Amino acid sequence: MGNVVVLSGATGFLGSAIAEELMRTTDARILALVRPKASRTPYQRLESLWFERPLLREALGTRIQSVAADIERDLLAISPDHYAKLAKDATIVIHAAAEVGVTQSAERLWNANELTSDLSPCQLSPCQLFHQGLSAAKDSSGAR
Repeated sequence: MGNVVVLSGATGFLGSAIAEELMRTTDARILALVRPKASRTPYQRLESLWFERPLLREALGTRIQSVAADIERDLLAISPDHYAKLAKDATIVIHAAAEVGVTQSAERLWNANELTSDLSPCQLSPCQLFHQGLSAAKDSSGAR
């Protein structure tokens, strides 16, 4: 089985560019964590936001799976069983999500941009974690 990349921030500029590069240069499956919105499913959000990225749109539902998740909530706001499966399958976690709202509280900005405790399924299985807010990558042991 090849790499399985868990990607936060797939709806943003950096996350979608990372997803596109992964599609071009690897055979990895991508599990795109997408915050649910009342009016659209995570799949519909990616399909709409990736309208100018045909490579990503064509892979949506096959190599790229959308996962309803919220990095600011416990266990990413998914069931413990689903989280355990995500942790078992993940070989790489890329945290590219960012909150950029200037009217947000410092705590909300910190939670979205720096905290990765529940984002890191690496706690349960060996994988690599890459974080856009840090200058270094580290493995699940915390080594740099």
